[in-house]
Amino acid sequence: MSALVLAAFTANPASLNDLDRWLAAPLFGMAAAAAVLGGASVVLSSSRARGRVSARMRVPEVYLGEAGRILRSPRAWRSFAHEQRALLQELPELERALDAITAPTAVVWVRGTAWCRCARPSS
Repeated sequence: MSALVLAAFTANPASLNDLDRWLAAPLFGMAAAAAVLGGASVVLSSSRARGRVSARMRVPEVYLGEAGRILRSPRAWRSFAHEQRALLQELPELERALDAITAPTAVVWVRGTAWCRCARPSS
């Protein structure tokens, strides 16, 4: 590998907050996933809403319709809840392993609604 870009909403365990912990809780996390993802699927089932989201985000409307269909699935809700639990459990280990990366690496994360580059690729 000649170079690497690490992109994450969560950069390290210190960036986790109470909401992350709540979403990782077995019952609450699944209920929250169902509510949020199911709610998004309801919005995306409306052709008017899909059109607005498509125009604003510059995403094909067909893609949004398919995404809405997928988000209605309890399988998607379970996946979200599982990934949230894994985030809390595995992030400390991942952070410890970052020093082992020898390829030039850029790390970026989200600040508000914009991606930020927080580290320059090293050579």
